[in-house]
Amino acid sequence: MSLRGQLTAEHLREQLAPVSAQLLSASAPRSLLIDCTEMTGYELEARHAFVELMTRHRARLSAIAVVTSKPIWQMVVSTMAMASRTEMKAFDDVE
Repeated sequence: MSLRGQLTAEHLREQLAPVSAQLLSASAPRSLLIDCTEMTGYELEARHAFVELMTRHRARLSAIAVVTSKPIWQMVVSTMAMASRTEMKAFDDVE
């Protein structure tokens, strides 16, 4: 999944809707890759919505990889991982 531009809670929910459906129908926990390299920013409400969604699907997620080269966002990813109690880690690139 790729997120671009200024992320709003509404846009995030739209992007995660198909992912949520796949997670609900999966027979085993799945991994999730989120590419944020083209994001320019995000609303605080979007961050809260992300934590809420990841918490809701925690049992269905084996790991979440977030791609961003922004050091501050990498720290935010670590904070969101703690808040949602999920295995989530930031990476500088997709490779």
